[in-house]
Amino acid sequence: YTYLLAGRMDDCRSKLKRIGETEQTHATASVVRAFLAVHDKQADDARFLLGAAESLDSGNSPLASNAIGCLYLDSKDYESAERVFRATVQRFPDCWPAQDGLTKTLRATGRLAEAVQVQRRSLQTNFVLPDSHTRLAFLLLSLGDRAQAAQAFRNAAALT
Repeated sequence: YTYLLAGRMDDCRSKLKRIGETEQTHATASVVRAFLAVHDKQADDARFLLGAAESLDSGNSPLASNAIGCLYLDSKDYESAERVFRATVQRFPDCWPAQDGLTKTLRATGRLAEAVQVQRRSLQTNFVLPDSHTRLAFLLLSLGDRAQAAQAFRNAAALT
């Protein structure tokens, strides 16, 4: 994941090759392969690899589950993203990245009021990230609630 997050795709491919030589059913490797397929705009491969990663992970790792949800979200498969994020949040209630992913999914599907509720729950476990407050502020602005949006922006500014 470190190489992936740093955008070092060649290093990811090299590491995957070494993992693949020893173990084809490695959940993390499947997630990284799916990330690379999304990065390379290979939608069919990405969908196949996402399904494989999801079945290998079986919801055991909040990090892998969240990554799978993010890949579905990035590929605009909102139904699958919502399913994975909701399952992750249910199994790991304090997994704020999955809560944030669910918020983004709900926003992308136009369910802003529900997105606000999820983002507020996320802030209960993750109050210290300014981005989470900013996300809430923009959602509130979209709903026309300027007063609460202003407070959310102030909260974000106080944390920077």
